[in-house]
Amino acid sequence: GKLNKAIETYKKAISIEPNNASAHKFLSFAFLNNDQFIEGLEEYEWRWKTPQGLKVKRDFSQPLWTGSESLKNKTLLVWGEQGPQDMIIWSSCLRYLSNPDERYLLECPSKLTPLFSRSFPNIEVRENEKNEIKDFNFHVPMGSLYRCFHSKVLKRNINEAFLKPDPLRSQYWKNVLKSLGKGPFVGVSWKSPIVTTDRMPNYTDIMEWKNIFSLKDVNFINLQSTNFENDLDKVKDTLGTKIHHFEELDHYDNLDDVSALCQSLDMCVSVSTAVAAIAAGVGIPTIVPTWKQSSWNNILLAPQGPNVKYYERNTWDSWDEVFAKIYIDVRNLTH
Repeated sequence: GKLNKAIETYKKAISIEPNNASAHKFLSFAFLNNDQFIEGLEEYEWRWKTPQGLKVKRDFSQPLWTGSESLKNKTLLVWGEQGPQDMIIWSSCLRYLSNPDERYLLECPSKLTPLFSRSFPNIEVRENEKNEIKDFNFHVPMGSLYRCFHSKVLKRNINEAFLKPDPLRSQYWKNVLKSLGKGPFVGVSWKSPIVTTDRMPNYTDIMEWKNIFSLKDVNFINLQSTNFENDLDKVKDTLGTKIHHFEELDHYDNLDDVSALCQSLDMCVSVSTAVAAIAAGVGIPTIVPTWKQSSWNNILLAPQGPNVKYYERNTWDSWDEVFAKIYIDVRNLTH
C-alpha cells in the first residue's frame, strides 16, 4: 500500500536498467493507483516490450495513432487487446471517435461484435478471427485510447450508459425474471473464469457472501460464466438460498445476451470481471468488491459506468467489512 515508496523503488530500478520493460509496466500500475494518470499511461505503453506483450503485439506498416495526428479523410483502425473485460472498459472512449470526416474500424473478438456494433453505430466493427484488415491509415490498440483522449477522460463524468443491449432480448429477460417473482433481482459473480495465484486476491469464495445470500426477499441471478455448479449447490445446501441459473444462456461467449440480462436486473454485485464491466456499461447499479492493492484498481482497468460503487479491502484484511456494506445496499432494495 506504500505507493510513493513503490514508485521511488521502480524508478531506482529503471535508473539501473533503463530498458527493463517489466519495471516500467509495474511502475505504470503504481502511478495509476496513485492517481498519477498521465504518467501511468505513458509508462503503460511499455507493455508491448514485455515478453507477454511481444507475443501479441500487432505489427502494421501503417503508423500508430497517438491522438495528435489528423484523421481527416483518413481511416483509423482500433484493435482489441487483452480480455473482454478490458475491451469493454476501454470502449467507453469510443464515443470520442465521432468526426464525420473520419472513418473508424474496430477489430475485436466475435463475442463482442454484436454489442459493440449496436453501441457504437458510427464505427465499423469487424471480427478479428476474420481476414487481416488492411484498408486503414493509422492504428491504435484499445488500451491506448485513454492515453489518446486523456484530457477528456480526466474531465469526464460517465452519466449515461455507453453499452446498448438488444431491446428485444432485454424485454425477454425481464419477462423471464418476472416469472421468478416480484424481485428485486440481483446478479452475482464472485470469481473469474481464470483464477491463478497472482490473480486470486481479486476474487472471493462463495461462502464469504453468506450474509448477502441470507436475504430472503431477493432473487439472486447467477452471472458466473464457468465453474459455478458446486458453488450454487453449496449455497443452496448450506443457506437454503437458490441462485437462479439460466441454462439457455451461454454466459461465456454470448456477451450480447449477458448485457441484455444485466440491463433487466435491479443491481449487479460482481468482483472485477467482464460481468462487472458489462453491468456498469449498461448503466444498472453495479457494486464491485475490489482488492485495493490490485494493479487493476484504477481508472484505466476498473469498470466504468454511471452507477458504479467500489468497496475496497486491503491485502491484510478479510472481505468481511466489504460484504457488510454490500449487505446494506442489497437489503435497501427490498425497502
